[in-house]
Amino acid sequence: MSETIWLCIGFGAQALFTMRFIVQWLASEREGRSVVPVSFWLLSIGGSLTLLAYAIYRRDPVFIVAQMTGSFIYLRNLSLLRRERLGLPPAKRLGWAKVLQLLAAIPLLFVLLAQGATICYSLRLPANPRPDNLGNWPANVAALPQKAPGTPVRFAVVGDVQRFGTFERLAEKIKQQPLDFLVLLGDVTYPPPTVTGHRLAQLELAECHFPFPVFYVVGNHAVHPESFPLARWRKTYGPDQFWFEYGGNLFVFVDTLAEASHGHTDASKFLDDVLRAHGSDVRRKFVFNHVPLAVGPDWSGRKMTGPEARRIEQLLYKYKVDYFICGDYHGFASVQKGDTCFLVSGGGGAHLKGSVLGFHHATILTVLEDRIQTRLAVTTKHKAAADSLERSALLKLLPLMSARPVETALADVLILAVLFLLLRRVVRRRRASAEERSQKEHR
Repeated sequence: MSETIWLCIGFGAQALFTMRFIVQWLASEREGRSVVPVSFWLLSIGGSLTLLAYAIYRRDPVFIVAQMTGSFIYLRNLSLLRRERLGLPPAKRLGWAKVLQLLAAIPLLFVLLAQGATICYSLRLPANPRPDNLGNWPANVAALPQKAPGTPVRFAVVGDVQRFGTFERLAEKIKQQPLDFLVLLGDVTYPPPTVTGHRLAQLELAECHFPFPVFYVVGNHAVHPESFPLARWRKTYGPDQFWFEYGGNLFVFVDTLAEASHGHTDASKFLDDVLRAHGSDVRRKFVFNHVPLAVGPDWSGRKMTGPEARRIEQLLYKYKVDYFICGDYHGFASVQKGDTCFLVSGGGGAHLKGSVLGFHHATILTVLEDRIQTRLAVTTKHKAAADSLERSALLKLLPLMSARPVETALADVLILAVLFLLLRRVVRRRRASAEERSQKEHR
């Protein structure tokens, strides 16, 4: 069915839920006292089952669990009303011990449902979900549309995604622009970096359906010496340091993170070689990195310092680089020093730093013959419950289950045993009730 039909189903289910309160209110007004008519429970179960179908279509486990629980309660009330209508004796009251048993069963069921959802998520996650247009491979550069020198070039930059609920809104705004390519300024995955975390981020990016090449700057939360080393990152996304000319402009990507996992600190040498060889043949020069330089007070947090940072800064001035574009800081900042604009655009979805410059955005740059235009695509925070649950299941619960398989299996056996005993008690009560009803009919 189409998206429009499912939206109608969702709104219809919500209308049923609203109608039940109107029906209950009108019935109470007629009786002059508070009453709950049968139609209230019929509308409740109808709305609950319809919303359950809608939640399953949306793959939203939060609403699936909620509607399953509500449906059980509504059906139980209809069952009690049916006994009353048939003239049967009231059902046996539940003592406090049985109420506590039922309450204890809820978290046990939740644990099993969480494990089941985690397994379903892991099975749904493809082995290689990376879209073909994501990465720093030569083939992705070759996929750029043909552009003659002097023709306007449009591209967007966005950094520090991590949470895709907000980024999905930004992605829709980015796709509305006539862009040639997109640059992710690092830290797309949710920390800590793992193979599963990168696969989940790749799946989310694939679902954005960007119609242009997407290049990726390596960030500090994207690699780890053990769980996801730089060699694995390069194998997945391509080189961490590369360059290309496009539309008469030079675009250079460097990796200045000096952690042992990166295995190199030669970003300044790479940048010097590229700018010396190609910088004089182009109109504009752009350099992309993850961590910004310490050239302005407008962003807090980590900044490049030390001899390597000073060498890079001097190279930017020496070769008159137009833009040095970074992420890492979860906000926006722009500082002009000499011929170089130091731009920080790290508001792609991660938790903001709390500064007045902290807002969720992507930066869109248009390179014209005589100037460079910069504007922002801004959105508000959006926390998608389904994405949050999927991330928690795959990046927190799945590693725990994988690290402790024996303990997980024993806990599941114990939970199933407790639920079996509770279910057996319920079945016995139903049989006793049926026998009592049969004896009453025979008298």
